[in-house]
Amino acid sequence: MRWIFSAALLLSAVLLFTLQPMVAKMLLPILGGAPAVWNTCMVFFQVGLLAGYVYAHLLCGRLRPRAQVALHAALVLLCLAALPVAVSGRGAPPVDANPVPWVLGTLAAACGLPFVVVAATSPLLQRWFATTGAAGSRDPHFLYAASNLGSLGGLLAYPLLLEPALPIAAPASGGMSQSRLWTIGYAAFAAAVIGCGALALFRRGRDAGAAEAPAADPAPSPWQVARWMLLAFVPSSLLLGSTQFITAEVAAIPLLWAVPLSLYLLTYVVAFGRGDRVSVAWVSWTLAALATAAAVLATFGPDELPWSLPLAVHLLLLTAAALLCHLMLARLRPAAGRLTGFYLAIAAGGALGGVFNALVAPVLFRDVLEYPLMLLVACALRPAPGAAAGSRPGWPRRALDAVVPVALAAYLVLAGRFAPRYPGPHEALALVLRIGLPAALVLAAAGRRLRFALAFAVLLGFSWIGPREAGVLRRERSFFAVHRVAAHEGTPFKFDESSSLTVRLTFHGLQHGSTRHGVQAVEGIYRKVPTAYYHRTGPIGQVFAAWGDSPLLDEVGVVGLGCGTLAAYGSPRRRFTMHEIDPAVVRIATDPALFTYLKDTTSPWSTVLGDGRRTLEQAPDGTYGLLVLDAFTSDAVPVHLLTREAVATYLRKLRPGGLVALNLTNGYLDLGKVVGAIASDLGLAALLEVDDDVDARAEGEGKDPSVWAIVARSRADLEPLASDSRWKPLTGEGAPPPHPSALWTDQYSNLFSVLSP
Repeated sequence: MRWIFSAALLLSAVLLFTLQPMVAKMLLPILGGAPAVWNTCMVFFQVGLLAGYVYAHLLCGRLRPRAQVALHAALVLLCLAALPVAVSGRGAPPVDANPVPWVLGTLAAACGLPFVVVAATSPLLQRWFATTGAAGSRDPHFLYAASNLGSLGGLLAYPLLLEPALPIAAPASGGMSQSRLWTIGYAAFAAAVIGCGALALFRRGRDAGAAEAPAADPAPSPWQVARWMLLAFVPSSLLLGSTQFITAEVAAIPLLWAVPLSLYLLTYVVAFGRGDRVSVAWVSWTLAALATAAAVLATFGPDELPWSLPLAVHLLLLTAAALLCHLMLARLRPAAGRLTGFYLAIAAGGALGGVFNALVAPVLFRDVLEYPLMLLVACALRPAPGAAAGSRPGWPRRALDAVVPVALAAYLVLAGRFAPRYPGPHEALALVLRIGLPAALVLAAAGRRLRFALAFAVLLGFSWIGPREAGVLRRERSFFAVHRVAAHEGTPFKFDESSSLTVRLTFHGLQHGSTRHGVQAVEGIYRKVPTAYYHRTGPIGQVFAAWGDSPLLDEVGVVGLGCGTLAAYGSPRRRFTMHEIDPAVVRIATDPALFTYLKDTTSPWSTVLGDGRRTLEQAPDGTYGLLVLDAFTSDAVPVHLLTREAVATYLRKLRPGGLVALNLTNGYLDLGKVVGAIASDLGLAALLEVDDDVDARAEGEGKDPSVWAIVARSRADLEPLASDSRWKPLTGEGAPPPHPSALWTDQYSNLFSVLSP
């Protein structure tokens, strides 16, 4: 019998964790592919999980078993009428307000009831199984491990199996789709749950003495419930905080969000499956060591270490913190009669963690400070491995709990003054003084919970939070990103070949995490020089030079404002229309204290707020001579801007002979394959340039390597670039054959097929 219940729970968990990315992907095109969409979806699903657990708790507490099974079976069957899942009927999200309420409302209408019903399955089936008298029914928490194992399987199955193989919605001609397959899986789930309910009633009726007596179990105290919630809150918040921090600051790798969530679920499997075989003390020591290592790594700049090292440390740190909290939860679990209340407290804590990260933290913090804050809380919760159970330390040890952090703070202040950051030949000694000794002192305090937490807080403030504020001219956090504008010096270069004069420019740079979205020189004439991916010697500079003063370029549309660099190609007869989804970016780009490209341009310009594809659809056909798509340089690739249907929309907005230029620069995806496949399918002409030739002068002026594609209706429209050997054909003679799985549509995309080697 336990295998039947385990299979039903595993199937319900698979459905939950394939529904989440499927619905999130339906929403992404409407909201520009922003990473915050995933965090907001996570909040909705955590609250939905809580609602399911509340329902299960009330059902088991208020109704007799036969009524429980009947009511739940009716709800399970009722949800079939709401399938297949689709996101529609809610209109467009607001462009000048926070879209979180719109996202939550849309999710509730699209999949709220089915999600809550499926989410209620785990506590319900465990409670029903506990009444059967079958083997293992006295402690059915192993079913919770099976549920989380199914969650992990569903999470991995979506990007690896479902997304590459099936479109999201069924095409008009019929056929299988992700939403249709989910509906079939739900029908199987409905049969399994109703069967488990009937089996539980049959066994209960046959052996009435097998059922537990919940009323005989002592009710948990408010303090105990609060502790359950706290131990679920911390890893939930850490999951979202670490995901946002890693994907923005460490490695902008597409689909990296799935790795932290997989590790988080795995810790549940271990803790509630074979958690009694894992040493809490060992995990506590590991957490202390990894937290200290993360604080040390924060003292280094993004270019000073291979990205794989901090990535590994932060993923291991999340795993250790989540495993410790979940092991402590598993050891505090109540008897079977209090199962639904226990899982309700866990769900409430998890939902509060999501609400804190997605809704509260963006209002409280200008940066992703919720992540180091939760690391600190996790360290404060860890049991002290060196303390004997029940022992109370004397006053000397308690005094040291305060003295050690104060002494560490004083030392770090002195080390910062007398051990320079770049000391030349004494760099190794300075690293030991600035980093090695403080880290050793923090680790030496790991045997005392309070002492370690306070010492770690001091180290965190000096190594992580403090340096992130250095040199920042402006920081603004929006729904879409945390934007930082900071000043930095470029590399020196000679003023000209005949002069020995060396120039070193100061730049203002706009960044989101480790991704740079534009820079501008501060000094004199150089502030009008287009930089980064838009330098005059780069691909987009070649496009403006090749067409020169042609009337074709009188109307230029740009999707993705950045700091307004493309306005440097302005002229009185050329008009720029900037389509930008994030109001914070518009505020930054138009602030002359930060950037002056828009102020200095001789062209008239305007901004249109909203997702670029949606706002372009509202523009009259034949508006633009050149349309620049500049939204592919971050970790969250807005797939909906690079589909067959999207490119067809861009073509409708072009004048005869018009051009679409796409900035495909990123470190992980070969998006040229996608452009080539779409252009071939639509019968278009397309060229690609990989510009990695950056000489000393261009580098000093702020140029970055870049990858650009240009698409037109015919080869003749690209004639000015046809003889330029730097541009390679993506279609027609001499072009590589189109990659079959690289033909992205609104219903199908496969990131794995275009991963760079």
